[in-house]
Amino acid sequence: MTVIMTEEKSTMRKPRRRSTRYEKTQDVADFLGVNVSTIQNYCIKGKMSFHEVNGYRKITIRDVEKYQEENNIHFDQTFRQFLEERYAGK
Repeated sequence: MTVIMTEEKSTMRKPRRRSTRYEKTQDVADFLGVNVSTIQNYCIKGKMSFHEVNGYRKITIRDVEKYQEENNIHFDQTFRQFLEERYAGK
């Protein structure tokens, strides 16, 4: 009697990694109505989340949203909408 064993291939795929988009510190500052140095200080003091990439502080849309939520800051426009308007047609 011969037993043939076959390997089942997994049909599950690894989730694709989303590429993280980092926004310009100047855009974050303009949206919040503060100076770029203020955003840099927020990051240094831990008031705003950031990601260090190649020695630079990088900020995501989610970091800005989190900062707004934690500090009860509300605008008529979201940061994402602000960026879309700013860079429309470019």
